[in-house]
Amino acid sequence: MRVAVLMSGGVDSSVALSLLLEEGHECVGVSLLFHPDSTCCRPKDIEDAAEVARLLGAEHRVVDLQAPFREHVVEPFVQGYAEGRTPNPCPVCNSRIKFGLALEWALEQGFDRIASGHYARLRVESGEVFLESARDETRSQEYFLALVSPEGLRRALFPLGELLKEEVREIARRRGLPVSEKPESQDACFVRGDIRGFLRGRLGPRPGRFIDASGRILGHHDGYYAYTVGQRRGHKVALGERAYIIRIEPPDIVLGTREEACSSSLRLSAVNRFTGLAEGEVFSVKVRYSHEPAEAVLISDRGDEMTLEFRKPQFSVVPGQLGVLYRGRRVVAGGIIV
Repeated sequence: MRVAVLMSGGVDSSVALSLLLEEGHECVGVSLLFHPDSTCCRPKDIEDAAEVARLLGAEHRVVDLQAPFREHVVEPFVQGYAEGRTPNPCPVCNSRIKFGLALEWALEQGFDRIASGHYARLRVESGEVFLESARDETRSQEYFLALVSPEGLRRALFPLGELLKEEVREIARRRGLPVSEKPESQDACFVRGDIRGFLRGRLGPRPGRFIDASGRILGHHDGYYAYTVGQRRGHKVALGERAYIIRIEPPDIVLGTREEACSSSLRLSAVNRFTGLAEGEVFSVKVRYSHEPAEAVLISDRGDEMTLEFRKPQFSVVPGQLGVLYRGRRVVAGGIIV
């Protein structure tokens, strides 16, 4: 097969290219230009990717996706914070850019598949394609891929799904790849420095009040976008007990108890499904990457929205983050929390 291998210049995508070449595929390394301040695919990263491709005897290309990245990832990220949400840009980038526009480019160039260094596994069963968690559960990234369309996944390859991170680095060492010890990139790759500073530069001061659920004024802040639902530290408001952010109503921030910061239900929009779902069925649900999956019953599944009821209320269900439904290790749907 002809495979376009997405290369960030890091060890994971470099080893993905090496493994696919070893399997006999005709591979080209592809680095995507995202954003002038990106910590992913900076000039040095692109140089590293090109050097790895050269060492492995593969061609390397650069594709400029800065304009669509700004349109589909950066601007919605900023707008989400402006509206009081806490967006997660990585799932959107994976679905709209890497396995969206970059995949379209690859197919137009005559490639059969697109590959990346994500830690995830793909399964095809009865004509349906599914994501499953990787062997390395401490690195597994199926959560971040849950918005990639089934059509996109059918064209995807994840060569690292059966490997542990240390095994990946060892492969890189054995093959003499210069990125074998390179540190990993961080989330929100287009933010240079801290997110608060980035948002302050884009949104300016957005002062407001800290209030309780009854509307009583508890204090003041200079920018609601610097806070998120579930946060306890940093607001400097004393209630006689621990105070948590229970919701953001721009420009105000509502504080309450930990119990009030828990949710018994979950609403998702922009839902991406990999199979049929039955109302009344119980799923394991993650509402953030580090979240221990919680059981929830599917109450309503209509169009691109769905509602679930948790068996036990869950702490810090944050609007703008990604909610993912599982059957065991298998992802069956994902959507944006509203």
